[in-house]
Amino acid sequence: MLFNDPTRKYLTFLDILKVTELDKLELQRTLKTLSCKEYELLKRIPESNEEINLDDSFEYNYNFSSDEDSFSLITSTLNEVIEKSSRLDTTILFAREQQIDAVIVRIMKAKASLTHSSLLSEVTHAVRFTVSAQEIKKRIEVLIDKEYLERGADDTYVYLT
Repeated sequence: MLFNDPTRKYLTFLDILKVTELDKLELQRTLKTLSCKEYELLKRIPESNEEINLDDSFEYNYNFSSDEDSFSLITSTLNEVIEKSSRLDTTILFAREQQIDAVIVRIMKAKASLTHSSLLSEVTHAVRFTVSAQEIKKRIEVLIDKEYLERGADDTYVYLT
């Protein structure tokens, strides 16, 4: 619909961003798909297969034609999106570890001493996400190293105040 305006031959990236109110990265991904792939519905100025820049302009490709009645477009994956999601995954994992640590300390502070199996069971029930016994055991080891917990007799852990 944006390209139906006969008074404007070109639209800049910023114009499209302003009108569509899309996220900048999402719009870059979409415009790259529409201008740089197999079905070139939009012409990009300057022509390039590199990432979409803020100063790029786009025009409707009147020469576009296809023998197919319908076709599917595969959206591009931008480097920024990949980097952003990898940073997010690291952040989420770090937050999960902190949450598991907090749950273990809270349980041990209330109980003072627990067996390994009892602690695993209580932590598994207390966290809001699925967690494996290996993850819990790893976090227990970290808390032992930080001197929040110590190993007691008969497979128990003791909270250190």
